[in-house]
Amino acid sequence: MTKLMINNNDNDNILSYPIKSDSYANIGNVLDEWIRFSSYLKPEELLYLNELNSKSLNELTVQEIEQYLKIKKQIAMSKLFVKYKNRNCTKEEHDQVIAFMDTSLKSFMKERLTEAEIKKSYILLVEFEKMSKSELNEYIDKQMNHYDNLNIFEAYILYKVREIKYNRDNNEYYDKIRSSQIERENNLRKSLIRDFGLR
Repeated sequence: MTKLMINNNDNDNILSYPIKSDSYANIGNVLDEWIRFSSYLKPEELLYLNELNSKSLNELTVQEIEQYLKIKKQIAMSKLFVKYKNRNCTKEEHDQVIAFMDTSLKSFMKERLTEAEIKKSYILLVEFEKMSKSELNEYIDKQMNHYDNLNIFEAYILYKVREIKYNRDNNEYYDKIRSSQIERENNLRKSLIRDFGLR
């Protein structure tokens, strides 16, 4: 899916603060998701950082340093997303956030899950696919009511369930359009036959 970009510019700021998303269903809370998921470290990452504390700089391999820098960059980006949300970035910080938003949020969120959570999410999402529209709405409303208290896994599932609902709503909408077009064509054909005897 192409990125959707919404420009949140106002006249008081020199910088505009657009929001990029690869999910139309979740455009309303993109920055909150970036902040939540970029500030989260997986258990193995926390363990890795603890292990590094016991080593001197000279003992670190290039791969260990690269992994450390990747984690530190993620944490730094989380702080920049907060500044971006509050619209108080420097030009350099602003540009870093804009560039980072070119990353797929969906993919980034999934990368923050453990292997066990990814497997569990597949099973759960299959069940959500089977749910009625009202059940999906009920689940989404319930989760959104305590959105700030959701853990990473719950936030990911909510994100995906909102996509399921959005896609289903879109399919229903286009089905209605197609049905309406077919009905109009049939009515036109009947009218032509009645008026002109055309077949």
